[in-house]
Amino acid sequence: MDNQITTMQEVTPTTQKAYDTHARILANGQVMARALVDVCHDLKTMRDEGLYTELGYDTFEEYAEQACGIKQRQAYSYISAYEKLGQKYMADHADLGITKLELIAQISSYEREEFAADVDLESATVRELKAEVERYKKQTEQLTFDLGQAQSELSEAPEPVDTDALRSSIEQEVKAKYTAKLEELQQRADAAPDPEAIRKEAEKEAAKEYKAKLATAKADAEKKTKAAVEKLEQEKADLERQLDSSTTKLDAAVRQAKAAGADTDVVDTSMICAFGLQLAHHTSMLPWLIPINAYGP
Repeated sequence: MDNQITTMQEVTPTTQKAYDTHARILANGQVMARALVDVCHDLKTMRDEGLYTELGYDTFEEYAEQACGIKQRQAYSYISAYEKLGQKYMADHADLGITKLELIAQISSYEREEFAADVDLESATVRELKAEVERYKKQTEQLTFDLGQAQSELSEAPEPVDTDALRSSIEQEVKAKYTAKLEELQQRADAAPDPEAIRKEAEKEAAKEYKAKLATAKADAEKKTKAAVEKLEQEKADLERQLDSSTTKLDAAVRQAKAAGADTDVVDTSMICAFGLQLAHHTSMLPWLIPINAYGP
């Protein structure tokens, strides 16, 4: 505005009045800007230190509305803008008014400079400025969300693999596994029987089995021989009884022949021959008993 006001060579009373009014406007604007910063600062001090109680008010809200004529929300807007923007920023941009400053305070400090470069703060209406602030807030929220997701994925990402350590670990594991296997095989080999000992043990078992079978066969042979001998002895006894009976009969026959007047020598010879043939038949098996009893080990 100052750049558009030029100094005229001829100053009329009306012109002078215009200059004076303009100067007062600029001065009062500066006073208003300074006053806005002071009001924000003093309201914060009154609230934080509880000075309102010294004036007879129970709450800060009661003090703001009744003593200052400022609505509760407006009072907190002044304080919030001052806390977020700081004294210097508010002093430099006080001409924007508390409503715009409150909107700008919603932008984070690290984005505020970029926001001011993108948006014409002075020419933008309150509605336009509010829309831009909402857009920036959503953009910030999205960026914050994306950053959180990236950090979460980064925290869940596996740590870089130390290939040398991994290879060494695998080699040790394989070596331990096959070392144990070799030791097991060696133990089994050491515990395996000697082939020569196995052969000797087999021969020993075979000899034992042969002796057992031989003893069984010998016992069977002896049993059979004993039975045969007992049978022959029984037959011999029977034969002897028959012989005794035949002798008795022969003697009787000889006595009868003699009594009948027969030749006693012829009768004796015939009877003896008949008896001898019968006896030879019954005693023909006796010579075989000797070889059977001769079996031995």
